[in-house]
Amino acid sequence: MKKVKEKINNLDLLIKDFIDETTDDAKQIKVLETPDLLRQHLLMKIHRVNNNEFSKLYKAQIQTILYNRVRTIFELAEIFEKIELLIEDDHIASLDFWRYKLYQVLMDGVKK
Repeated sequence: MKKVKEKINNLDLLIKDFIDETTDDAKQIKVLETPDLLRQHLLMKIHRVNNNEFSKLYKAQIQTILYNRVRTIFELAEIFEKIELLIEDDHIASLDFWRYKLYQVLMDGVKK
């Protein structure tokens, strides 16, 4: 119970740290001007995935979703939402794997 109270007392600091970290990450995203290049790069990364569990359950469906070209960051966000809804809570490890791949592409940018 003591640890819970400590966490609650520090909640405002934890939220501030989370917001600061998220804001810093967002500033580092390198491909917002070219959402279709990001989609293509992500499609390529998913194509190369050898994670048996993820590949067996979701790889083909995600590739199909990522195959659709996008012109805006909003269209790209809609694609990401479709993928999140596809996996949802059915397979937490696959959802984490997808989010890791997405984070990699967002932070690394598109390699030419």
